[in-house]
Amino acid sequence: MGAGRGRGRLLSIAAVVVAVATVTGVQASRQAERAAVNTARADAQRLRELALAEPVTDRALLFAVQGVRLDNTPATRSVLLSVLSRSPQLIGVRHVPPASVGPMRNGVVSHHGYRSASVTSDRTVSVWDARTGDRIEQLYGHAAAIRTLEFGPDDTTLVTTDETGTVLTWDLRGDRRFAARYPGIDPVRGAPITMVARPDGTAVVSVWSRPGATWLRIVNLAGSAGSAPFGMREGRISPVWRPDGAQLATTDSEGLLATWDPATGAHLEGHASLAWVRAAVTYTPDGQTILAASRGGRLYRVDADSLALDGDLVDVGDRLGVVAVGPRGRLAAVLGAAARSQDIRLTRYAVIDLAGSRVVRRGALAFDATALAFAPDGRRLAIAGQMGELMLLDVRTGRPVRPAVIGHNASVLSVAYSPDGTRIVTGGYDGRVVLWNARTGEVLGSLRPGAAGTASRPIFLPDRHTVLIPAEDGTVARWDARPAAWLDFACRVAGRDLTRAEWERALGDRPHRKTC
Repeated sequence: MGAGRGRGRLLSIAAVVVAVATVTGVQASRQAERAAVNTARADAQRLRELALAEPVTDRALLFAVQGVRLDNTPATRSVLLSVLSRSPQLIGVRHVPPASVGPMRNGVVSHHGYRSASVTSDRTVSVWDARTGDRIEQLYGHAAAIRTLEFGPDDTTLVTTDETGTVLTWDLRGDRRFAARYPGIDPVRGAPITMVARPDGTAVVSVWSRPGATWLRIVNLAGSAGSAPFGMREGRISPVWRPDGAQLATTDSEGLLATWDPATGAHLEGHASLAWVRAAVTYTPDGQTILAASRGGRLYRVDADSLALDGDLVDVGDRLGVVAVGPRGRLAAVLGAAARSQDIRLTRYAVIDLAGSRVVRRGALAFDATALAFAPDGRRLAIAGQMGELMLLDVRTGRPVRPAVIGHNASVLSVAYSPDGTRIVTGGYDGRVVLWNARTGEVLGSLRPGAAGTASRPIFLPDRHTVLIPAEDGTVARWDARPAAWLDFACRVAGRDLTRAEWERALGDRPHRKTC
């Protein structure tokens, strides 16, 4: 009996020992995991800093890629985008022995004679239109003085070599870049062009002014011919696509509303000479109605086919400048300025119940607003501003999801959600396209697909990851917004892995691994 009790006590003690050992082991394992995570984050932080400071392009790309490999977060992905945006035309890097670099050559003409390239500073190349003398592009990416320039056999690439033996290959046609341009749509010199994408991304409408008239043209992106230019009287024209892309509405600076057949450029029957000047318009989701927000403070309904005025929907009371409609057509939102103020800044918003013809929520903004969009589920509004900010607003409560966050260095021109509502893309007058987390309002990264200061109106395509970027220089680009695509592109450009010396400089004695 005593022996049995003794054995029981021993078994109990053994069980306790095993339990304690198990708990201790789990705790040790968790501590080791936390230590590994913290080490990876610290190493990724160092790689981010090195990538941003590194002047050698392929090395900077590899540091940024390895940072994402170690700690795949918005911070590391944002640095990768930043490095890729330094040289938007770059498609390849290689190295040759410095002794093999040819004699100095500061200028070269393309084989067909239409373009030329010249070294305009120690580390910058300009590409010129040889017929007009206009500069087409500037190429940045060398970390040392450039020695030679050479056009590729078909003149669609330029190869530059610096005194250290770094050889950079540049895409001049445009369709092999990180933000790939649609071929055959060349930049336009002179006044900015308004470019607005069709909702499905198959076409854009371009608007440009010439003395005496303003012209519109449909540019098909699928390869078929677009429309011939069609025009209206001279003045500011704002085009808006019907959701199905089968109709286009325009308003001008004198309040004339017109509709067009985008397939032919034909002016559809009728027009509405609106009693208000510079009305902002949009279509309802079914495409049957055009909503017009007036500077007089009223929101009107116009039949999209006949352009007959359906009546005064609601008097908002503010001088309205921007209008958007919710995904199911139940709500609209407007941005406006105080009616009795001489200030035209849009610092107020209102949400309107379209069925009940009443304002259901209104409020003041802490910044000057420029654009807005409903989330696909209609629960939030994304409101962008004059200083480059974006704020997410809860439609039901009228409260910001978080304070406005700065993403651009200039005014925001457009804002659009991805079809699944997870991301937002904005275009600004700083020439940047910014990607945002639609849940938190945080910046996920930005890129500059063209020249600095070239504004654009980007949208997400229906595939949920491709961003179409129609820009005010007349070009149209497409960008894969998936981080995996950024890593693949960066590795293709770099064309190699980190050397052991580069690895040790960045990561010390961490075991060497392939970066790409």
